[in-house]
Amino acid sequence: VVSLEWAAMLAEAAAVMLRELEHPGVEARRATIQDLRAEVQRRSTAQDIRPDLWGNVEAALKRDGFPVEKYRWLVEAFRAVPRAAFLPEFIRRWAHHDEVLPLPAKGSTVSQPSRVFKQLAYLDPEPDQHVLEIGSGSGYVTALLARVGGPDGEVTGLERHRAIAVR
Repeated sequence: VVSLEWAAMLAEAAAVMLRELEHPGVEARRATIQDLRAEVQRRSTAQDIRPDLWGNVEAALKRDGFPVEKYRWLVEAFRAVPRAAFLPEFIRRWAHHDEVLPLPAKGSTVSQPSRVFKQLAYLDPEPDQHVLEIGSGSGYVTALLARVGGPDGEVTGLERHRAIAVR
């Protein structure tokens, strides 16, 4: 079970949170740490994580009953755009997980790929369209939109956090 990697990442986060317990507001943080420990346990017994992102996204979508086959154009984009290329070095090893991942700007994350798939499926962008993405974060969704838009489409991404926009 590769989900032990997730347990390691969550343990790292827990260590940071435990260090914060020395500061004011300790009682408010205790529930968060208990929740984190429960999440580590849940993930350590969760289904196997596949080594490729699309396999994990497809499995999650099918568990939800989402009609993946209807969106072949989007499947092609997900297979073609490497999520790891849009992640900071410290989290690239988790790029193939269908999970929200943190970015180095307060409160910023890279969205869960299966959720992104659903959002783009509902958006139903067409080739040659012009798209404005506000809050483009790491640029991963922007790249997916550009792939779907084809050579005549145009995607403009705006991000206010310099720490993640300058990558």
